[in-house]
Amino acid sequence: MRNKKQFYSRHMLYVTLIPSFISAIALALADVADAVVIGNRMGEMGLAAIGIVTPVYMIYNILGYGLSIGGEVIHARLAATGRDEEAVEHFNLVFWTGIFWAVIIAAAGLLFYERVLFVLGADRTEETLFRYCCQYYLPLVAAAPLFIANYIFYDLLRADDDQYLASAAFSIGCLFDLGLNILFVLVLGFGVTGAIWATIISQLINTGICSIHFFRKKGILRLTKPVISIRKCFPAFRTGVSSSIRYLFQFLFLATANNLLMKYAGASGSLYVAVFDVVMNVSYVAYALYEGAGAALQPLASAFYEEKDKLSLSYITRLALFWGVLSGTVVSALIAVFARQVVGLFGIVDEASLLVAIPAIRIFCISTPIAGVILILVNFYQSVDREQLAGLLTGFRTFMVLFPLTVLVGRFYTEHFWDIFPATEIGSVLLGALAIYLTKNFDVLEEVPVLSITLENDNHEIANLLEKTESFCEENGASMKQGNLLSMAVEEICMATIAKAFTGNKNEYIQVTLVAETDGKFTLLIRNSAQKFNPFDMRTERISDTEIEEEFMDSIGILVVKNKAEQFFYRRNKSFNVLTVVI
Repeated sequence: MRNKKQFYSRHMLYVTLIPSFISAIALALADVADAVVIGNRMGEMGLAAIGIVTPVYMIYNILGYGLSIGGEVIHARLAATGRDEEAVEHFNLVFWTGIFWAVIIAAAGLLFYERVLFVLGADRTEETLFRYCCQYYLPLVAAAPLFIANYIFYDLLRADDDQYLASAAFSIGCLFDLGLNILFVLVLGFGVTGAIWATIISQLINTGICSIHFFRKKGILRLTKPVISIRKCFPAFRTGVSSSIRYLFQFLFLATANNLLMKYAGASGSLYVAVFDVVMNVSYVAYALYEGAGAALQPLASAFYEEKDKLSLSYITRLALFWGVLSGTVVSALIAVFARQVVGLFGIVDEASLLVAIPAIRIFCISTPIAGVILILVNFYQSVDREQLAGLLTGFRTFMVLFPLTVLVGRFYTEHFWDIFPATEIGSVLLGALAIYLTKNFDVLEEVPVLSITLENDNHEIANLLEKTESFCEENGASMKQGNLLSMAVEEICMATIAKAFTGNKNEYIQVTLVAETDGKFTLLIRNSAQKFNPFDMRTERISDTEIEEEFMDSIGILVVKNKAEQFFYRRNKSFNVLTVVI
């Protein structure tokens, strides 16, 4: 019985989780591609240059994830309540406003490039290092609109039930990034210039593939004329910023760490910066599966939250935590065991450098499981209208713990710099648990009466369902008209699904959820695992002498529901039919 009840939530998570894992891994490999090929071709100086410029990506992450994650959450809520036109309008608002801000970032970054590089840790006194930094920085900043477009396309396509195209686009783009890096840097010898152009071309390919979504009939999103409004776009950014704000702190962390290590590590400054860049690149791989689990959880948690489905919301959150932490821990353990080989991939092979790099990698890996739990919980709290708590968890982990430790240890205990990673995660968990306790965020759903039943492909179960529906309506003050109409909707839709859509497969289920809203209305949500089937499209027009009476009679109950319900709509989501009726 437990397996049957969780069939939908489990299947929906897995449908999203696998593409999210693939995309996250591909993105992580693409992120480290620059450092791997540059480290092997140019050594510590090349790695140091990329490490100094890397904080620019954090600026993109703040804007891109702020808009894309917030846009994804709001889109899921709009789609779950049938507001398709609002969803399209909101998508275009987020996309075009994001492009507008990206153009401003590109213009400012190019105009004041020397000052920016100085803040990041590049000084003209180090002529070779400064030249490498410029070669990587200038094209990267000029391509800001392309990067922001990709953030928004990827997350909004996943929310629009096209997770496979989004995953394919990211994976193909990342493979091109890796291949072009090898060609441009290792074969043609273009150095850091070749590395950044490999990244930009891969982003262009990614955008092109994602654009296919708007030319085929899948989902509801489409591009319209530019709509720019910072004020109207702010709610989406406010929702997403509780996650993306960590990249602001990461920007400060990277810039501060690079400056401290260059200054206080003495003659080994460039080595410590190079090792720090390796650790940061390893973190992309170590965190990838945690990020993938959180990304898979987010749109589903948002939808179940909107549907008041407490059981499914709790179940998919536990499942995402389980698979995210399990897979992420395995990856981190492998990295720690093969630390020497991992460091060697980045071109660090001499014994003196390995004495610094290997312990740094292993100490970092100890911290990743705790960090993974926090990352997934931040995604969860964003999805259930707890942006403030998500922001607190992010702030604790970065601003209140990581940043002070970076300054203290980097200044006075430079040789033990890597200890800041496990110390940060332990401190973050303690502060986060205190925040959850003090804000009493144990139950994120308001207490409203909910009836949830899962049926097998069997007409005999409908009688029991109707009995429970009638009892639920009586217990929660439904009028006679509401009770009769709800019973009719449940019976007619379930019977039509079994008769016309199911094929006899043992894994065909119907999930019925009935919510007694606080305003006196009742929301009926019916989800089934049949082939695409919308009962509201059944023949319900007036019968004529030449039409078959039986076909009309099969749908007369649906006609009554359509005429009497306050609101009804159908959508195909995560391979399931979802029907919502408000009475």
